[in-house]
Amino acid sequence: MPIADILIMVVFLGAYTLAFLGGIGRTLVGLIALFAAMVGAALFTEPLASALRSIAPSMSNWASQLMAFVITAALLAAGAVLLMLRSFQVAPVPTRRLTALRTGAFGVLLLSLLAFVFAAGVTAAVVQVANGTIRQLPQDQFGLRLNREMDRSLLAPAALRVAPTLYRLTIEWLPGEPPAVLRPPS
Repeated sequence: MPIADILIMVVFLGAYTLAFLGGIGRTLVGLIALFAAMVGAALFTEPLASALRSIAPSMSNWASQLMAFVITAALLAAGAVLLMLRSFQVAPVPTRRLTALRTGAFGVLLLSLLAFVFAAGVTAAVVQVANGTIRQLPQDQFGLRLNREMDRSLLAPAALRVAPTLYRLTIEWLPGEPPAVLRPPS
């Protein structure tokens, strides 16, 4: 089994477990934060990557884009989660309906579906960024090996089939050209 498949399974199962244990409200907040992180990363990755390359001129394009994406997505996702959690504290959400949804088969089914959507979105985003970064690597021994690993992976194509939908929902409608790490595979 290729190591890429093991990493993809770990990302998916970890995201699914966290979402399922977090409950319906936190999973919905996570989905909104994922959307905000992808939109913000598409808008701010390239300017931050340019700033990183101006600070360190020897930094390659793929490295600056990857660093800029990670920094931007992490800050925006954390900010979106904190903002939403803070707004829930200021104006409490009526919890009677959410509590009723947590009990019974329908609540578990709804939570499972939301957790699956969240895990699929996170996994597709991670695989899309990893694929976009790996395809930009120099064609030296390390770059060729990583490209072979992605080509050997059985789960990467499945995750990359979700990536165009994620791209269409979050990035396609934004002005300008998205960074290479966020473009869907062609």
